[in-house]
Amino acid sequence: MTHEQETPIEATAASGPAGSLSENSAPSADAERSVAVGLALHSALADPEMTPRVAQFFDKQNVVAERHAALLDLRIERAGAEKAQIEGQIHHIAMQDKHLHLQQIHDKMRLVLDVGLAALGVALLVGIVWTLFGAATDRSIVVNAFTVSPKLENAGASGATVAAQFLDELIRLRESARADIGKRAVIDALAERVQIDVPEVHVSFGELRRLLHEALGHRAEIRGELTESSDGLALTLRGTNLPAKTFAGKPEELRALVTQAAEYVYAYADPVQMAYYLHRAGRPEETVALIRSRFASVPRDTQAILLNVWGNVLASGERLPGALTKYRAAINLNRNFWYPYQNLVQFLAMAGREEEAQNTGQEFERVARRGRWFGAGAAETDFVEIDALPSI
Repeated sequence: MTHEQETPIEATAASGPAGSLSENSAPSADAERSVAVGLALHSALADPEMTPRVAQFFDKQNVVAERHAALLDLRIERAGAEKAQIEGQIHHIAMQDKHLHLQQIHDKMRLVLDVGLAALGVALLVGIVWTLFGAATDRSIVVNAFTVSPKLENAGASGATVAAQFLDELIRLRESARADIGKRAVIDALAERVQIDVPEVHVSFGELRRLLHEALGHRAEIRGELTESSDGLALTLRGTNLPAKTFAGKPEELRALVTQAAEYVYAYADPVQMAYYLHRAGRPEETVALIRSRFASVPRDTQAILLNVWGNVLASGERLPGALTKYRAAINLNRNFWYPYQNLVQFLAMAGREEEAQNTGQEFERVARRGRWFGAGAAETDFVEIDALPSI
């Protein structure tokens, strides 16, 4: 059968290349490919045997296109999922950074807290150790309120007033003592009772401190009693390891009785300071009597100091041989006590016994390790008398 009418593909194949060549003498590769495809399709449609194959070809192309489209959709879906995953990872990293930042802040705050707690614990431990040490080394004189008879109290002599006068005298004696020798503290028991209560445990810090010092320390608790006597007044003192003693006098002599009582207590509680006080006050007989009465009951180091004071009393009374004997006895008791060496050197030189003074000075320098590392604690001012000696 002959087709008289020209098909669109034939028209395209017949006119397309000619028109293209007339308009553009150098067609592009895409245009040539389109023309070739059109000619192939025209030839295939003209051949009845090729028509089913062309249809089959287009069916396959459609299936391929659909698969390509499905694959493209899948890739687009996967790309969206990957994008969401990447965004999730970015968010996760941001959250991790934030968490790490907060963790760093937490670690720093915890470190500060740990350091603070450790410092607080160390301070508390030091405070406890210091409190225990203070309690164990406490040698205070504690003055309690005195007991006064009702008649005297009605006359104005209350127990608190008498105790305050007694405390003032003790403080005066303590303040007049030598500054280079340890002094016993003087405490008002009434003032010490000012407390901070802990209601939950029904106890006070002041009470705990007092009990701790009483249990571990060496306090001297002093109590007094003021009564009437045949001569006027009688002031009786009692205390820790203190023999009771009564001081009698007229009512107008109450102040003097309180002073005598304070000197008695201070001499018993701190004989070294009281001996120095009595010597400086020009009371040599009382100084020697005090030393004799307390010498046997004190440690060796304290005995050495009392012997040095005794030597000073004898030297002041121009009894040099006895003074030199006391100084040497003090050195034998405590070779690291410097005052007897200095006194020996000074008084031997004044007596014209320069060779003995030189020998004593050399012994002092040897014991004190003068000019050597890790000396025995003597200062250069302790060797002034030795340096002033003439060379022999």
